[in-house]
Amino acid sequence: MITPQWRSAGIGRTKSVAFAVLGALSLAGCATLADSGLDGMKSAVAERIPAEVAVLADAESSAEAQRKVSALRERALTADAAVQIALLNNRDLQAAYNALGIAQARRLRASLPSNPTFSISRVSGGGGFELEREILVNILSLATLPARAEIATDRFRQAQLQAA
Repeated sequence: MITPQWRSAGIGRTKSVAFAVLGALSLAGCATLADSGLDGMKSAVAERIPAEVAVLADAESSAEAQRKVSALRERALTADAAVQIALLNNRDLQAAYNALGIAQARRLRASLPSNPTFSISRVSGGGGFELEREILVNILSLATLPARAEIATDRFRQAQLQAA
């Protein structure tokens, strides 16, 4: 029985190794946002003023904030109610919250290694063929990863302080 040349080259074994490496790299790309930044900011605001912090991220949260403002305006205006209305209507504060979200996304991106490049090519000739496989990783990006992550974390903390 004649075995194909690609079988004798150990392709089946390297294929399983390649899938294992691919699986490990794809799981490394999964990340969660452990600290969105709003918890620290909310506690900092709660220490200073007795008001609720609201992030208006979509139409539903904006409508809810407007309902709260309308309900507060229907009652007698107190100092706490005026502060709450000012916080809910403050566009600069909402811009600072958005900047905090952007800083969090940049922090996450800086803490992850760059994506590797996979390449498979087939070389044929002389009655047989070979498969060439390459995995390319940016070494400089990996070497500077800790420094980039630290800088991004510092910028995230700065955005937290500006938002609070």
